[in-house]
Amino acid sequence: MTRRAIAATCGTAVAVVLLAAGAVVPPPAAAQQRRVVVVGDSVILGAKAQLTSSLAGMGWAVTFDAAVSRSTAAGLDAIESHRAELTDSLVVSLGANDAGNTASFRQKVKAILDETANVPHVYWVTIREVRDYYGPANQAVREVAAGRPNVTVVDWHAATLGRTDLTASDGLHLNGAGADRMARVVTDAVVLGALPVAAVPAPQPPAPPETAPPLTQAPPPE
Repeated sequence: MTRRAIAATCGTAVAVVLLAAGAVVPPPAAAQQRRVVVVGDSVILGAKAQLTSSLAGMGWAVTFDAAVSRSTAAGLDAIESHRAELTDSLVVSLGANDAGNTASFRQKVKAILDETANVPHVYWVTIREVRDYYGPANQAVREVAAGRPNVTVVDWHAATLGRTDLTASDGLHLNGAGADRMARVVTDAVVLGALPVAAVPAPQPPAPPETAPPLTQAPPPE
């Protein structure tokens, strides 16, 4: 008999003895539930119900902390208040209220990413570029995030490019369809690692070639 067979036989015998003696054999330990903390301002607040439901439906525990008019600096305070829960994933959606000064915003982004350098997964959601300074703010996020292996930029702007049916009249705050879309985009990023890609406009058919006007017959010479 091989050693493997002997080990299997012994293991079975031990289990039989334990059961016969009335011992309780514990089941295998269940996989630990994954947790995500969401910190943001009024933009992502509009998707609280949908995003919480979406992530919870995938088996995740969710802590949702978003507030109207929250600044990026206040967002850092909120993140620090959840330090004990930052064992897995953090979603950040900030900047809509204070990104007008790009240099200052960049420093605030850096402060948050430095503070969360030990969080396994950080997802920063970009801002829809409906104001002229949101584009530079998003670029600042990308530049600060570059080279940080735990940080992923989730491009909400790209995910909504060309869409006019997802927000209120300000182009920023979510309506029902926008909340559903935000929940899908963030859940895909956190759970599946799938990131939105900007839609590419469909190629326009080439214009028909111009046709030369018909030649007219020259009049006969007189």
